[in-house]
Amino acid sequence: MVFRVFVDCSSSGTPPMPTSLNNVYLLNANTNALVSTLSPTLDSNNSVPFDATAPSGVCIRTYYYSVLTNINYNPSGYYLSFQYSSFYTAILNYNANSTLLWTLDLADPRIVNSTPEFIDLPGHAYFCLNNSKNIDFSCTDSDGDSLVYSLSTSYSSAGTNGSKPYNPVPYSPGYSLANLIGSSSSISINSSTGIVTANATMAGSYLIGVICEEYRGGVKIGQVRRDIVLTTSNSCPTTNIHETSEDLMATIFPNPSNGLLNIKLSSNSNLNTTIEVFNITDSLLNRYRPTGLNNQISIEETGTYFIKVSNKNKVITKKVIIQ
Repeated sequence: MVFRVFVDCSSSGTPPMPTSLNNVYLLNANTNALVSTLSPTLDSNNSVPFDATAPSGVCIRTYYYSVLTNINYNPSGYYLSFQYSSFYTAILNYNANSTLLWTLDLADPRIVNSTPEFIDLPGHAYFCLNNSKNIDFSCTDSDGDSLVYSLSTSYSSAGTNGSKPYNPVPYSPGYSLANLIGSSSSISINSSTGIVTANATMAGSYLIGVICEEYRGGVKIGQVRRDIVLTTSNSCPTTNIHETSEDLMATIFPNPSNGLLNIKLSSNSNLNTTIEVFNITDSLLNRYRPTGLNNQISIEETGTYFIKVSNKNKVITKKVIIQ
């Protein structure tokens, strides 16, 4: 299992992230019984490469944690929960004096499945003051399952050992799921593509929650969520800076692999796109230019690597294991 944690690094007083995440709970989806307590360890971290019109001083680092665990067959599946001790305080739409809960639904292990994976946080992940803006919250799914997206209230806490039901983060006065960034502003999500369209009329920062549900044969088998604080910029151009003609989506499989990796790009994703291979110490090993939508690369030595697929609008980083 791989976990991504986004940390605001705009302040010099931001505490360092721990080398492991304690008390990540794995629970039975039917009984809410605790199955195991996980402690994912830190693998690497990097800064989100925001574009030129991002809010001044905005800084977010992505921390990658991973853990290996075995779980038994269970027709009801499982879920994970992890509670942050604190989160970003200067936000408008939620009560800042709260914790933040992350959760994930897992299918029965009998179902051969990889959960959907949100793309790396793109460099255009911020709002534009009084200007409509598209922000990509899409997922990739190596199994080709159907994905459905929706906006969601963020969670604050759970029951004993991270069990459901969850408690929502209290909204600030005047805000709700229907008015997520204020009654005079607008925000919506395309349920098929995961593209969030927003027009913020008040400067500041907002906590946004997005759910990506996974369906196979019309049956829901899992879901993932992303909760992230987005800040408003007043220096955006008058046109939407997220150009979907060069939108980037990539699926990398199999993972784990014996050394031969397939990299499948969506239509038009190969325009001005670069594929790079990094080792666990973040050293660049190889750089490729796609030859089309379907590409193959080879890594000879066993170990953990990061595949970075990028163009001018987006960066996608995938952790892969060669065995």
